[in-house]
Amino acid sequence: MQNCYQCIFPCLTCSSAANCILCVSGTYFYANASSCLLLCPSNSFLNMASEQCQSCTSPCSSCRSSTYCLSCISNLYLLGGTCLSSCPSQYYSDNTLICTQCYGLCKTCSSKYYCLSCLTGYLNNGFCYSSCPPGTYANLNTSSCISCSLPCLECYFTSTYCTRCASGQVQYQGNCSSTCPTGTY
Repeated sequence: MQNCYQCIFPCLTCSSAANCILCVSGTYFYANASSCLLLCPSNSFLNMASEQCQSCTSPCSSCRSSTYCLSCISNLYLLGGTCLSSCPSQYYSDNTLICTQCYGLCKTCSSKYYCLSCLTGYLNNGFCYSSCPPGTYANLNTSSCISCSLPCLECYFTSTYCTRCASGQVQYQGNCSSTCPTGTY
């Protein structure tokens, strides 16, 4: 004589006490555990069409759908739902392994507001400028702003070719001195 046993709630139909086949309304079938759940586990997502929890595919460790990652397996970086081996140009990652866009004209950066190189213009103290600020000159080889050497307050093409001198100094042909050279006034 065989006996019939009730499926354990929230299974609607089952093949044994612990193996659900169909779930009651409001719960979702999770094939990995043959169970019915109120919420899908973090390594899966709810497929609304089938009302089933489906496992995330690698390299996702958590996901919103089969093609949109919320987090990645170790040593991969997340950008817009995709897992990458490194962040692309104009993005950086801190210890969260999430790629975040650099600010402004940064081509590469170490944080949102600290540029390491520029898309256009010149790099000066972690910022990108279309032209170098006073007290610096544009080094065309490195696309960076280099500080003028004292007594230059402003310089051109090199740190020692002065276009403006410190107070008490006079400028003549790119040089600063305390007096005008002989033959000049």
